[in-house]
Amino acid sequence: MMMYKLGVLAALAAGAVMGNQVTYNFSPVVAQTTTNFTANIGVNQFDPALGTLTGIQFTLTGTVLGTVQFESRGAAPSTVTSNLAATITLLRPDNSTIAVVLPTVSAVTSLSAYDGVLDFGGTSGQTFANVTNTVSITPGVMNSVADLALFQGLGSISLPVSASAASSTTGAGNLITQFTTTAGADGSVTYFYNTTSTPEPSTTILMLSSGLVLFPIIRRKLRKN
Repeated sequence: MMMYKLGVLAALAAGAVMGNQVTYNFSPVVAQTTTNFTANIGVNQFDPALGTLTGIQFTLTGTVLGTVQFESRGAAPSTVTSNLAATITLLRPDNSTIAVVLPTVSAVTSLSAYDGVLDFGGTSGQTFANVTNTVSITPGVMNSVADLALFQGLGSISLPVSASAASSTTGAGNLITQFTTTAGADGSVTYFYNTTSTPEPSTTILMLSSGLVLFPIIRRKLRKN
């Protein structure tokens, strides 16, 4: 008997969202690549001409894709839990963490005693080919002085994305396991900002009396540049 499920583990942070916002997608996305690897993505910086930057929020989407094979060579039946997984991390240029996702595909499989054939099949083995899962995470808004300075400018900033294999199998005393694990990533960044509004010029009307005739005098309070 086999039970099949998708699992998720992600790192979260707290934050609040206020003010105007503008969103940019990563460029380029990180294509499916055999783990372990580190790639770089480009992120548009916030243009200070838009206003005052108050917060930064990333969305990281990670995908794991691969094959799991295992064979029990034990003398008794066993139940094997297999996990195809990859840890995908978005980093600042100094390698401190912005966000982490762990897309996982899990299965629980009942196996017989070794059937005498090492084929990752039959009654004592199993193969899960081309299984996949995609996970997205949006950590809280970042608003430290260092981050606000880092992500402002008139160009783009290069951020590392790392992916490491995190696959495993457990449950049998004599178990042969093979994994093929690839990972990919994409996402976006949202900047929150305030704009400085300038009041419209106000108008004052004074009425001067000369006999029965009223003469209006209009004085404008002009906006100072």
